[in-house]
Amino acid sequence: MKRSLCLFAMVVAIVVLVALSPAPSRTQGPLYTDPTDRFGVGVNRAFGSITNYDVASLNIGWYSDWTYSLAPSRPGGIDYAQVIWVEDGSITPGLDQLGPMVDANPGFLWMIGNEPECIWMGNNTPEQYAVAYHDLYWFIKNRDNTAQIANGAVVEGTPMRMAYLTDVWNAYQAAYGTTMPVDVWNMHNQIARENNVADWGAGVPPVGPGTPTSTPGAMYDTSQNDSLDIFIQHVRNMRAWMNSHGQRNKPLIISEYGVLFTEDRGFTVDRVNDFMTNTFR
Repeated sequence: MKRSLCLFAMVVAIVVLVALSPAPSRTQGPLYTDPTDRFGVGVNRAFGSITNYDVASLNIGWYSDWTYSLAPSRPGGIDYAQVIWVEDGSITPGLDQLGPMVDANPGFLWMIGNEPECIWMGNNTPEQYAVAYHDLYWFIKNRDNTAQIANGAVVEGTPMRMAYLTDVWNAYQAAYGTTMPVDVWNMHNQIARENNVADWGAGVPPVGPGTPTSTPGAMYDTSQNDSLDIFIQHVRNMRAWMNSHGQRNKPLIISEYGVLFTEDRGFTVDRVNDFMTNTFR
């Protein structure tokens, strides 16, 4: 989702729950090489680029702008997360463009898709996404084995979205005879209702012939859009899913979240700031 969500002058907060590098064991020392690695921001390019902001005052370690770049701006040396778009099973950029970007940016984090299950965004069936992920993962790794590959973030950590991830996981296993390789698990943490009515929310993920999921959708009210309890439960759902699929020791990042509504719905600046502060904590 790319909506106008405000955090200071920037647009969507990203909180990194664990490091972007492989999770260390308990004897390896600190999880983060620098405290700023815990936090990043999302920059909506309609409002400018990362260089338009006083990045140093934010104490962030990385950022995303929902796209990809051959030579991304990195003020103060912060990291840049590349996003490859996967829509209806098709990828952007094409491999001819992607190759030079991988070569020019060794060790970068690559997110394979943005909300691949959302009908308003990626609109991929689990089978489509599993194939695209497989092809991109190995294309990147074969050019740069230090690259970090993340799944495309689902909109939120609801049971319906966890069912979609399970369908992707199973589709990958069925197609390639092995478990889906993921370096960094990735999620968004919006609080949005799940139906296909022309209302507001995340819609219902598309299903393929091998994934007839029927998990009920969450029908949140707009007043719940800044619920700290729901926010926490979404993360717990994702962590539980990771644990049940043998992924508990992998990093998990939240690459987008915020408040989707404005003051006319009661979400004042103070209310939004309270939500952001509490979720940071």
